[in-house]
Amino acid sequence: MKTTYVEEEESLQDLWAKLLARESASPETFSMGTLETVKLMSKDDAAIFSQLTKCMSSYNNKVFLFNQEDLYEKYGITYENLMRIEELGLICISPFLSLKIKFPEAERAAIYTKEALTSHKANG
Repeated sequence: MKTTYVEEEESLQDLWAKLLARESASPETFSMGTLETVKLMSKDDAAIFSQLTKCMSSYNNKVFLFNQEDLYEKYGITYENLMRIEELGLICISPFLSLKIKFPEAERAAIYTKEALTSHKANG
């Protein structure tokens, strides 16, 4: 039988327990693929993803990852980290779906989806 990281790491066991409890309370909250990915994540993968969530925003039930090097640097996220999390299937990186627009006093990220072009003030 294959051992998963969840079985080896107590902190991941806690996360797994919370996910399963939420899934039990509200079925189909998470896809089977998401649950399988979390089950197989290493402690390092979980730590990277946790930091990466600090660079995300949600709008209209969609989650957006800001493409800002200063945020990544602030939270210790490298290109290799992004590639690893994309490899796990937790994010999808596409350089064609984001655009940075700089204003004199603030920086906003303009994000295009099939539904709309949205603008968000950058966190920082």
